[in-house]
Amino acid sequence: MVSMTAAGNEAPTGAMIALVPRDEDAARLAVEGGEAQGELHCTLVYLGDAVDIDQDVRDDLAAWAREIAKQWSSVEADAFAAALFNPDGEEPCAVLVLSGNDLDEFHQTALADVSEIYDLPEQHQPYIPHATLLYFSQVVDGHFLTQDGSASVDMVGLFDRVGPVVFDRIRLAYAGEITDIPLGDIVAPTQVVDEPVETNDEAPAVVASARVEWDGCPRGFHPAHTGACPPAL
Repeated sequence: MVSMTAAGNEAPTGAMIALVPRDEDAARLAVEGGEAQGELHCTLVYLGDAVDIDQDVRDDLAAWAREIAKQWSSVEADAFAAALFNPDGEEPCAVLVLSGNDLDEFHQTALADVSEIYDLPEQHQPYIPHATLLYFSQVVDGHFLTQDGSASVDMVGLFDRVGPVVFDRIRLAYAGEITDIPLGDIVAPTQVVDEPVETNDEAPAVVASARVEWDGCPRGFHPAHTGACPPAL
């Protein structure tokens, strides 16, 4: 697991691309004494240290995120298990492990596309999609003690949070600088439009149909793949 959260009072230094759950799911998943509701996410691609990523690359990644956001109204997943990561190592945490075809497709597409934009650092292998609920210092009598000792969290309560999770935003995070881009936006939030853009209820269906029917990518990726495909070997 690659952590974006710094230990103690230190500021985060890493960069990532992630999916963010819709507000109602984030409210259900959040644990008192754990990660704040607005910080819950599923990391898709680890980008390394934020200071190493120049503005041109950030602009290219933002353009990619806005483009792929047009092709997805949401990403559905299933939180099927609660688990402890690094219980005896650095930054031990309690997480929900995620699965689902949508999530797998989106991750594969993001990894392929972003690797064409930026020379990625080594990624955790195998990829284990998850949402971190809280970081803890130790487990005592079935309770997590938070890192700052401010709360004791019942371990059993984590299992109440399994179930469907819907992600509705892409997050670009560079240390403390965070940008969320809603999925399903036909016009990117930062675009300047000279003339009114007509939208209708059929637009999402057209996008979905295009994704389903495109099977010509030699990489084997689903139509959400937006990068340039290399020739098939």
